[in-house]
Amino acid sequence: MLKKYAGWAVKEINRDRALAYSNRHHVLKGLPAVCWCYALFDKNDKISGVVVYSTPTSPQIFKIFENTVLKEELLQLTRLSLPKDSVYNAGSFLVSKSLQLVKFKYPNVKSVITYCDIENGFWGTVFKACNWQNFGFSTKGGYQGFIVKNEFKHAKCGKANITLKNGYRPVRRSTKIRYVFFYKEYGSYSDFLKIAS
Repeated sequence: MLKKYAGWAVKEINRDRALAYSNRHHVLKGLPAVCWCYALFDKNDKISGVVVYSTPTSPQIFKIFENTVLKEELLQLTRLSLPKDSVYNAGSFLVSKSLQLVKFKYPNVKSVITYCDIENGFWGTVFKACNWQNFGFSTKGGYQGFIVKNEFKHAKCGKANITLKNGYRPVRRSTKIRYVFFYKEYGSYSDFLKIAS
């Protein structure tokens, strides 16, 4: 794998550059206002994938950890954008290298959580290859956003409902698989279960 990626590099990029790339290659549009973005550059210095991390906003996420993880100790991987013709294992290479950069920049981070939308065919192959732990399924229901003029838009935070006016079509949250990455010094999934029990 190292030989295949000789001359490739994972580097931090600004939000605008990540947003432009993600909007081209990801089913969801937009990025969190505050986020940390990393790109996979090939040997010709061309971006071949982008991963984005942010601070979780939902208090429900911390309940998953039985309140053993503080807010500053958890990040969420909110986007993994890869082109359809990406090189085999490019996703796992990007995720694994970016996790190292995240830890170097934010040493207090203990865990990273992400969600895979199985209803759209995403089962988390990349995350399983990087030793993320399966944390079960999220609950289906509630509004995730809406579609207007054939483009998906996220619902605004705190918005109770979405009307059907002006061509807006509400989209309910789909069932997703949760995956969590534990940094080695924090321990494994089994260590977490001991702490939480």
